[in-house]
Amino acid sequence: MVILDNVLLGPFRVLLLFLGVLFVHQIVTKQPIKTYNLDYVVKRSIFFGSAILLLIFALVHFKMYDVFTLISLFIGLLLYLYLDLGSFHNSASQIQKKRKAFLLSFFKFMEERPNISKQVKKSKNFFIPKRINFKVLTAFLVSFACFVSRYLFLKNDLYTLSGLWIQNLEFVKQFNENKWFTPGFIMLGENALINFYSKITGISEEMAVHSFGLLETFAVSLILYWVVAKITKSNFLAPMIGVLFFGFFYKYLPININLLLEHNALYMAICFALPLMLFTVKPELLTNEKRKFFTLFFIVYTALGLINLFVALIIMPIFLVIAILLFTKKNLPYILRSILSYVSAISLISIVHVIACWYTGTSFFSFLRENIILVDVYTYFPQLIISIDELVLVYSLLGGITILVLLPLFIKNREKWNPAMVFLLFFNAIIALKWLKLSWIDIDLYYQSMSVLIVILIGIVCGVLVYYFKLSVPKKRNLRIISIASIFIVFISVSYFTNSFFKYDFKKTDELKTDILLVYNDLSSNYLPFSYAVVNQDYGRSISKSEHHFINYNIFTKLYSKRDSIYQTIKDDEELMKKNSSNILPNSVFVFIPKNNSNSIDENFIIKKETALETDAQINILKNRGRKVKVYFEDDFLTVYEIINKENASKLNDLIFDL
Repeated sequence: MVILDNVLLGPFRVLLLFLGVLFVHQIVTKQPIKTYNLDYVVKRSIFFGSAILLLIFALVHFKMYDVFTLISLFIGLLLYLYLDLGSFHNSASQIQKKRKAFLLSFFKFMEERPNISKQVKKSKNFFIPKRINFKVLTAFLVSFACFVSRYLFLKNDLYTLSGLWIQNLEFVKQFNENKWFTPGFIMLGENALINFYSKITGISEEMAVHSFGLLETFAVSLILYWVVAKITKSNFLAPMIGVLFFGFFYKYLPININLLLEHNALYMAICFALPLMLFTVKPELLTNEKRKFFTLFFIVYTALGLINLFVALIIMPIFLVIAILLFTKKNLPYILRSILSYVSAISLISIVHVIACWYTGTSFFSFLRENIILVDVYTYFPQLIISIDELVLVYSLLGGITILVLLPLFIKNREKWNPAMVFLLFFNAIIALKWLKLSWIDIDLYYQSMSVLIVILIGIVCGVLVYYFKLSVPKKRNLRIISIASIFIVFISVSYFTNSFFKYDFKKTDELKTDILLVYNDLSSNYLPFSYAVVNQDYGRSISKSEHHFINYNIFTKLYSKRDSIYQTIKDDEELMKKNSSNILPNSVFVFIPKNNSNSIDENFIIKKETALETDAQINILKNRGRKVKVYFEDDFLTVYEIINKENASKLNDLIFDL
């Protein structure tokens, strides 16, 4: 088993799924390939992401959330888009038109029998662009560089299989049972998307939780590139430098290096919030139809409220206040509709949770406090070049200076520089929260949000400098490629030699944890649910939910051999099996035994010596009885035995080929 293959399997399948959907969409619509620009990708990703989250919320409450329902709805959506129904009032006539057009095309094709090679050449125009969209290419490459940067810290990850990781895994798995609300009513929008990610890619929930943070990093980087490009009017230099700063200059960002692979609900919320902010001050990027504008904003605001209340209730209102203060005649109607849709969406979310709190006897204010002030997040920035207070002061000064530098441009051409000024004042307002020391501002969530907003500040600074000094990337194709590649290489090289993030001596993760995660992922992917059991320590109980049976070491060493004797006696008699159902053993039992030379420092993963000896003794007893026991996995840190009670009855491949 190779950690690279397993961790990147989910993101790779997401990429294939994205390309597949794009391919099918192009076959149906046959629109010019140049329409697939960065605006197109971001707008539809945000809207469909919000719609999917609200759909999951509805399906869970109707007890209909499963893979079959998702596939059925996806096929229905494809038919709806293909038939171009628009509304259901004229659906019959629209279907008739599509049917007629299809039959005419089919008979024309049969009569003419066109040359296949000519048809392929003709179709190339719909799939191969005549000119490379360097902005889209650069945005994806820079985002991928940030993705790789986070992946390189895999060996330093302390989040995986921690108590918080296991708690989040339980939240993700509860959607399989069509449950949304938790006892404390934690906002679970991000966890719902992780569960959806697991289902559409076919990876285990454990690996989905492990790799979702990488996808979030890519998404945040892409959104940041797009936002900075729009507000600075710089398609390459400003957004490239800003996003690469986010991806590589860790010594200047309030980010916990040891938790880089942790999925972060705040980052996910930022992915929805930043486009909303930009559309509020530049509504023409979304739509000029006011009713459609309100509807789309309401959907995305509602999704935002389900993901993270810190962003929804603290970050977003500050931006809306600044936007209304710097309104223009052109965007004022849309700012007001943005505020109205925000109030409507947050009111809806509040009403739903007020009812849920009332039904369960939970205080609504406790619910708010628990979601705005988190106790499972902590501030730890060992890599910072200066103290965190000094770093915030530096950025506050940089923000103030940038406002003064931008002010002449803003006065000269307010229409052009209004978005940049709004975002700058918004950044400085967020900075000011640090010095106000408000009790209801969670300092850890504050620093997390700052790590993203700093990128916008850096991007605006670069954008203003680019404008003043008339810097630009050459328009000639070959020179443009060389220029972008040079900037990319130089920036990463500078970050390596000055920031030294690759060489920092961080605390390394346990290889034992990596082995455990890989084995669990393999079992979840290749074995029929609840056809097998796992013998492990108590942390395995949470992982077993909705997947397999769990046996702790105490029960295995004291009771398993007795149950094995009874099972072997009754397994060929159906009547006895029914009467002694409590003694029926799973088709396969996997026994985890960490080795004594393991480097794990977490006591939850270290097995006591006497427990290991008793477990080995049970394995030997079963072998002496003639039971089939084989080594399923073994390396320097972990051994996993498989006890086979029924041949070819648990592994999916064996079940399929034995049909």
